[in-house]
Amino acid sequence: MWSNSAALGRRARRVALAAVLGVLFSCPPDGARADPVELERLIQAFDEVVFGTDLAGAQGQRHVAKWRGPVSVSLRVDHAGVVAGTDGSAGAGGTAGTAPPAWVRDAVRAHLARLRDLTGLEMALVDDRDAGAGIRITLTSRLGLDTIAFDGVPAAMMRQLRGPGRCFFVYWLGRPGVIARAEIVINDQLDQDHIRHCLVEEITQSLGLPNDTDVARPSVFSDHDRLLEL
Repeated sequence: MWSNSAALGRRARRVALAAVLGVLFSCPPDGARADPVELERLIQAFDEVVFGTDLAGAQGQRHVAKWRGPVSVSLRVDHAGVVAGTDGSAGAGGTAGTAPPAWVRDAVRAHLARLRDLTGLEMALVDDRDAGAGIRITLTSRLGLDTIAFDGVPAAMMRQLRGPGRCFFVYWLGRPGVIARAEIVINDQLDQDHIRHCLVEEITQSLGLPNDTDVARPSVFSDHDRLLEL
């Protein structure tokens, strides 16, 4: 589930990471040299996010995995619960299989637009009944989150993912190095800002950046930060 083709050598990986960082992060002004200490820190952060062990199986993901084509994203509520407001008040309700509140859909659309700009990857929100969506986002209660399971994901891994009671994702590979589909689960009894953070974090990580790190902060990859946008 979290493995693919032959590994890059350490040196080749570092060269690739440096090249990718030049795209992901702001370049210095013309004629200026990048701070080698800062560059090393960013390379370490990227190395941990892509090749770490959080969700990549016992031995870690030693290869790059990513989407190779357009990604459709569906969004649904799987119980008759509510999404809480930022002040703790009840938000819009939902029933099993229905679309979530408008503010959730708007948050997802905004983040997908940002990711399209950053990555060039076509991403679009589709009907919540589209069972063939590449990334499926499910809003569920805390109880629902505690009982959800996916075929092919070991029970111990599911217990680890469900433990914090917030949100998590898993993805599956098709051919080597290519992500075929992903599932994102979010506890909809969290407050709105927490849910927005979960959407930003989990959608971003489901693109092939699966692990957490505290090397570079603030960051969507750190569990100590709650960001509402990248």
